[in-house]
Amino acid sequence: AIVVYLLLRQVLKRFISVGQAKATAALLAIIYLIHPLNIQAVTYVVQRITALAALFSVLSVLAYYQFRTTQRFKVIWALITLAAFGLAVMTKQNTVVIPILWYATERFIVRPHAPWKKDLIGLAVVAIIAAAVATVFWPTIDALTTETDNVTRLQYFLAQGPILWIYAFKFFVPINLHLEYSYGISSFPLWLSVVAWIAHAGVVLAAIKALTKQPLITFGIAWFYITHSVESSVIPIKDFAFEHRTYLPNVGLLFAIAPLFSRLIASKRIGLIVIPFVVMLLFTAQSAYRNYQWANHFRFYNNELSYNPQNYRVMNETARYAVAEEEFQRAAKIYRTLVDERGIRDEAILINAIVANAGLKDWEKVKLLEDMAFARINQYHPSYRARLQLSRGIRLKETGQCDAAYEWFAKVQQAFPGEFSSLLFRTQCDVKTGNTERANSTLNQLIKVAPNEPRVIELRQQLENQ
Repeated sequence: AIVVYLLLRQVLKRFISVGQAKATAALLAIIYLIHPLNIQAVTYVVQRITALAALFSVLSVLAYYQFRTTQRFKVIWALITLAAFGLAVMTKQNTVVIPILWYATERFIVRPHAPWKKDLIGLAVVAIIAAAVATVFWPTIDALTTETDNVTRLQYFLAQGPILWIYAFKFFVPINLHLEYSYGISSFPLWLSVVAWIAHAGVVLAAIKALTKQPLITFGIAWFYITHSVESSVIPIKDFAFEHRTYLPNVGLLFAIAPLFSRLIASKRIGLIVIPFVVMLLFTAQSAYRNYQWANHFRFYNNELSYNPQNYRVMNETARYAVAEEEFQRAAKIYRTLVDERGIRDEAILINAIVANAGLKDWEKVKLLEDMAFARINQYHPSYRARLQLSRGIRLKETGQCDAAYEWFAKVQQAFPGEFSSLLFRTQCDVKTGNTERANSTLNQLIKVAPNEPRVIELRQQLENQ
């Protein structure tokens, strides 16, 4: 938010007074900081890369602008421009568009009234070179820019038309925010996708037309589409929409609304000036509530389920955390829907379903789930195979078949020597069956792995008493 403020301030100073630029930039940066749509990129730990990539991207554009508009420290600004670009690309791939942002800054901010002739010639040359490179290296480019083969580039592109409008709408009206969006190739009728893209084209044309009088609006809209171009165009990605993808594009929308906010401030009318502060108050409350939801697994996934009651990934995560909290009945009910009613045979879901039903000691159901999973065990990752083998050993142990269970625990040890749970259950089986010599041998291994674990200490005491 600080770097966003600095970029806004420096650019706005080109068009309005310094004091007005500072006030407008501060107001917009605060809105960006507290905006509930940005929560996912900040609170969702795995998406901290998005926040970091946005930081380097905005810093690179800021440094480029300083390089082009100041006479001092030009070499330093140039180095910061390139260094920030390099760091951004190493953080997240979608920042490869930063050079296009440099050009947008140059064309729409630094020299908005310059003739287009040289630019059009340059853009034509770049387009020809890009087309030639794409033709020669297309197989490699195609492989590098395809995350999933289940969706064609055209199908993904068509779906992104309405999704981009949803992103823009949620910036201005941040309602119904959540993590998982179940959009796919059949989510929008063809006519809606076509109309959506025609409307986008209309926005772009209107922005170009507004360049002479409102270059900030032109620049903001250009920023929005440029920064969305990697994840919301023709590169098929398995997940069609995520809120964190708006984090960097939202900076462009700040520039687009900057003229409106600067006029509100310049008006000095209390009734108008109070509007942004009311908006900030509402955004702050909503962001605080979203963080409150994200702080607790059940609050978070209950909210997700309210929007995506049939999303199997949301259902699986809800059930997984129910197992962690020992709410086995709730978890088993969800897995019954996924496995029995919807026929999902994903290894993670099957193994988690086994754990949930084992918590209920429904060993008959556990065996049925095991049989489903073992039918495809050779296709599983070694860690999933080990978890499945461990689950079978636990079922056999709990149903009084310690000798058979021991063999499955031994298989886990072969794959992952020193794995704690299989060592623990092997020792418990040996203590139960009176195989003291083997129990002591396994206990020694357990002590090396987890000497202070309460169950290990208890087993040691039992063997000492024997």
